[in-house]
Amino acid sequence: MQKTMQKKTQKRKSWLSENFYILVALYAVSLFLSNDIFLPAIDTIALDLHANKSLVSTGVGLFILGSLVFLLVAGPISDRYGRRKSLLYGGLFFALATLGTALSNNISTFLLFRFIAGMGTCMFSAAGIAAINEYYHETKVVKAMSLTINVILLSPILGPIAGALIIKHAPWRGVFVFDLIFTIVALILIFIFMPETSNADKKSSLKQNFKGLLIVMKNKKLVLHSCSLASYAAITGVWITAGPIMFMGNLGFSAQVYSWIQAPILIFYIIGNTLAPTLVHKTNSHTVIMTSTKWMFATSILFILVNIFIGSNVYILIFSISAVMFIRGCIVSPYSQSTLALQKDYHGSSAAVLFMLNNSFMFLSSFLASAMYGFSNETYTISILGFVVLGVLFTFIAVKAIKTNKKFPNSI
Repeated sequence: MQKTMQKKTQKRKSWLSENFYILVALYAVSLFLSNDIFLPAIDTIALDLHANKSLVSTGVGLFILGSLVFLLVAGPISDRYGRRKSLLYGGLFFALATLGTALSNNISTFLLFRFIAGMGTCMFSAAGIAAINEYYHETKVVKAMSLTINVILLSPILGPIAGALIIKHAPWRGVFVFDLIFTIVALILIFIFMPETSNADKKSSLKQNFKGLLIVMKNKKLVLHSCSLASYAAITGVWITAGPIMFMGNLGFSAQVYSWIQAPILIFYIIGNTLAPTLVHKTNSHTVIMTSTKWMFATSILFILVNIFIGSNVYILIFSISAVMFIRGCIVSPYSQSTLALQKDYHGSSAAVLFMLNNSFMFLSSFLASAMYGFSNETYTISILGFVVLGVLFTFIAVKAIKTNKKFPNSI
């Protein structure tokens, strides 16, 4: 009886170790919920900390800024000390910052810990994503990436809902305590089940691994493909910022109606992202990337022409953005996998460079959309589709740069 129980436990452990990407996705939930879960509590936090509401809300931007600042440092650390250890220490860093946020007694401390918490998320990209790309082959990587991206996509919806439920029964600090507990559970599971995927050279110095970062940054193919992915990410940046302006400001819809408008766009993105592993399994990453790129280009040109010569209404806007998001969902996971496979070593730094460009383009496009406040919906739509065209151009330039290959590598 005892031996049977031991065998079942070993099988469960073996299954979870073999499918550790599920645990990485679970860990991603705690990270990305963190920036949305406290939104319903902004009024309460402002009152308790004697601060302006707009100042409290800057915690969102500081969290994103923190994730950008530390990324290029996180890559070499992950390459030097290994994925598992880096992910665990990064998670511990994030957990302590979350605890610090919960214990904050003034707005300065609150904002400081939000920035530090953002820094803690960097190891998710530099260690978690790198580990997935090292351990699995093409189709499984795309499947793992799709799950993780879907989790990230759902966080802006689930976060405020969870936050609203918590503040009904607990003080605002309970929001961060909940996220802290979630993070600790995810880290314990990673500690028990996640294998080490990198062959970190214990004799190499951190300085050598920072030189590895420079090698990655000189990898023309990887940087060009990363810029293409980042251009597609910029679509989301513009949409997140411009969406409320387009539908609530310019068209006069209520916040409730706007939330319903968001639904089909998000659903189409998730469907495309969920469909990606099946498409890759039936063909390969290269075919999915190139076919999706061509469709993305054709769709963008069509909707740009429609906006210029016919004009746009709410239905055209929803349909055009949904179509682009569906194709982006199909392309993002296989494209990320193939891009990271272009670098044969320093995989932590490769993931860091990819996500640094991705987050930077998203941040800049969001800033551009804010600066365009008051512009017509046609202008916003053309700017969104303009980033699609930019991404397509980067893709074809990058493909041309791979002179010896007619297709992308399938795995690291």
